[in-house]
Amino acid sequence: MGRILTFAPRILRQEPPTTADLRPAESILLLALRWWVADLRGGGDPTGRLRHALAMAALPGPTADALDGFMRQVARGARRQIDVHAPRCPCLGADEAQLLRAARLAQLGEATAAAGCLGEGMLRPEAAPEAAEALSGLGALFASAGLRFTALAPQPPASEPEGWRLPPWTVLH
Repeated sequence: MGRILTFAPRILRQEPPTTADLRPAESILLLALRWWVADLRGGGDPTGRLRHALAMAALPGPTADALDGFMRQVARGARRQIDVHAPRCPCLGADEAQLLRAARLAQLGEATAAAGCLGEGMLRPEAAPEAAEALSGLGALFASAGLRFTALAPQPPASEPEGWRLPPWTVLH
């Protein structure tokens, strides 16, 4: 049997609709988050691949450990299962977009706003400030390599037929 999903605009409208629309900083962070989750699910050390890949992206040595620390805080403080797609998935999930928004806010020095963003249905209220602080450190490492997070472009309103198009990963029953 298939998975039953509720019909909600959150599924139909994503921002941006694909990972191809992301800038370099967001692309690197998203892929690192996805690899971390994939490696953890596979029972491996999530920092092994990250160290090599982030060094190739010219990020400082401690970036893999900072990302690992942030993701462990997210995992410990999660209110629910966070939806992180497979590394090669072309779609950007709502939770992934929320993490990228929080990263941008944290890098701009808006830790309170980043904690609020992480706390919007994702993390428990007491866990959000700690995760935002860890994300601020991660943002500083990205900034030191010249990688700045930008605002995600909102998706333009879809016309009537476009509004019903589901992403390819969506399963309805």
